[in-house]
Amino acid sequence: MNKFYTLTKTLIQTNNYLNIKDSNNPKKTYFIVGLLLLTIAPIVYGLLKFTLSFYDTLSIIDQHGLILSLSFSSISLLIFFSSIVTVMSVLYFSMDLTSLLPLPFSSRTLIASKFFVMLIFQYLVEVISLLPILIGFGVKNGINLYYVFYSIITFITLPIIPLTTASIIVMVVMRFAGISKNKDQFKVLGGLIAIGLSISLYIFVQDDLGSIQSLSSVENIIAMGDHSLVELSSTLFKTTNLLTSALLKETLLENLVLLSKVLFFNLITFAVFLIVGQLTYFKGVLGITETASKNQEISHKKMNKITRQRPIQIAYMLKEIRKIIRTPAYLLNCVLGNFLWILLIGIAYFTTDGVGEQIEAFLQIFEIVHTEQLIIFSGFLIVFLSSAFNSIVQTSISREGTGFMVNKYLPINYSHQIQGKILSGLFFGGINILILLSVLIIVFKVEIYLIIIFIITSILSILFVSFTGLIIDLYNPKLDWSREQSAVKQNINVVLSFIPLLLISGLVAFISFIFNITFYWLILLIIILFLLFDWILYKILMDQGIELYGKI
Repeated sequence: MNKFYTLTKTLIQTNNYLNIKDSNNPKKTYFIVGLLLLTIAPIVYGLLKFTLSFYDTLSIIDQHGLILSLSFSSISLLIFFSSIVTVMSVLYFSMDLTSLLPLPFSSRTLIASKFFVMLIFQYLVEVISLLPILIGFGVKNGINLYYVFYSIITFITLPIIPLTTASIIVMVVMRFAGISKNKDQFKVLGGLIAIGLSISLYIFVQDDLGSIQSLSSVENIIAMGDHSLVELSSTLFKTTNLLTSALLKETLLENLVLLSKVLFFNLITFAVFLIVGQLTYFKGVLGITETASKNQEISHKKMNKITRQRPIQIAYMLKEIRKIIRTPAYLLNCVLGNFLWILLIGIAYFTTDGVGEQIEAFLQIFEIVHTEQLIIFSGFLIVFLSSAFNSIVQTSISREGTGFMVNKYLPINYSHQIQGKILSGLFFGGINILILLSVLIIVFKVEIYLIIIFIITSILSILFVSFTGLIIDLYNPKLDWSREQSAVKQNINVVLSFIPLLLISGLVAFISFIFNITFYWLILLIIILFLLFDWILYKILMDQGIELYGKI
């Protein structure tokens, strides 16, 4: 137990979760904290306002418990899928493993300590995503000591089962990394296999739930009242319904039984996690840092192809792309996360009863009312938001880590390096545009002029996100990290990059509301604003940005 406490304390102290504290510049720390609160405030307020208004609507039919059930289920699934990458990074790709593995720690102690560190990060996420919902529901439903106690239990236990389940899947898959001949490829392949197994498990559970729903009439269930819809919102983790029932019921004995079940399931899953870890962890993690070499001769033709001259910006962009693709944490966080939503929508279409019919009905409505403008605008927003979420350019400086100094010795101007990093973000954003273009053309069959509008607005929005994100990362780079995931997922710059996004979105919404402008005037306004801001931001990057780049 002493070893667990000492190791956990050390890992927490050495893990700068969001790169907020700067001991050399306290004013910078206060400034970043202020910006962080400014970014989080609209999210917290939105969740609180949504809970309060949704409660009033559902309480009429005595179904307000659905708010808690849907929230717990959504947050659990979010933690589960995001933890696949987190667990791989923390347990297998962390740079501190070279120091920790030779120490006299058992596999159970090591994975338990790292699990606790990951759990703390999930609690930070819950402060933003779960706490406003619990507060809003309590205000409407009545806050008392019992509700506060049950809410604390919910807050503590909710992420444990999703995190342990993801950890078990990853450890079973990565058990074979130690015997793989090409460990570099298996790092990426193992992550893909783990994600595939997680999605398969989700499909299995959802298919089972779908068959249950098809046998029941939703109208009759709603008419029953007494939070009867809570059962229909059940997902992969059954403890979410137990926690919901504990917060809704008023009988002390029933609540204690429900909470006892929740604690029992949490202890069981954690015990299984420790057992699986003891059997598989060391066998999978040993030798994971080794690299493979093909030892093959390169032909003269291939050598000419590799060494052919390219524009400097393109060559640097290709270097950035290769680094992202070849690093599992970057590939899984920055690239695959952008396309996972497409996969989940496809899975829902082919596996969930009624979804296909709903989409076909929507398309019929689309043909009648001709809402091409709405479709195009929605596609533009998807590209805009996905560019902000993928964190490719927003962390392009931080991803260099302690090796950033190498860039200063390269025979490449700082301006060309900056342009190459921006082009890498434009490249992956372009893939998103192509995917959405295929949907717009094949499924919705929109007009060609709307396609052109979509392409122009999407490219301008990607450039805006790239410029603002790179400026923020230049100002506050996170170069001191022990694992690659910290540079992209535990980086405050990703959160701060949403401030310009919120500001320009608010400006467009304000102007369109005040002047009540039509769709085409709105598109013209978006193009003009993005052109103006993109030009200003590019000038800043080529002036102050180069200066900041040289001072890092």
